[in-house]
Amino acid sequence: MMIMRGITQKIFFGKGIYLLIGEFLLITALTIKHYWFKELSVDDGKPFFNLVLISICITGGIICIKRMQDWGGYRSRVGKVLLFYALGLSAWGIGTTIWVSQYVFFGIAVPFPGWSDLAYVFINPSILVGF
Repeated sequence: MMIMRGITQKIFFGKGIYLLIGEFLLITALTIKHYWFKELSVDDGKPFFNLVLISICITGGIICIKRMQDWGGYRSRVGKVLLFYALGLSAWGIGTTIWVSQYVFFGIAVPFPGWSDLAYVFINPSILVGF
């Protein structure tokens, strides 16, 4: 029982998990505010919600890398899983960053096919290898 408690504390109760919970609560509150009060149109809210998504992806990737080091790095199986999850989250964040920049700076509403798809291609293989 003591080993299991140490493992769960190592995974779930680090300092970074509080940042993820805070980001999740922020995006949930903003989404509820958006739909209930209709203060933003759909086009006005896209870049903002995507920027919050980017911050969640970056935070999750950093947490995975830090937890990978706690589990023995790339030598352990859990470390490899966390590394590939971090790569998938990073690819998602990079793709969404490119998508938002094309939307905001160039005015392209749906940049498809585009450079962001090149980053999105790496999400599924890295997550599947992590399994």
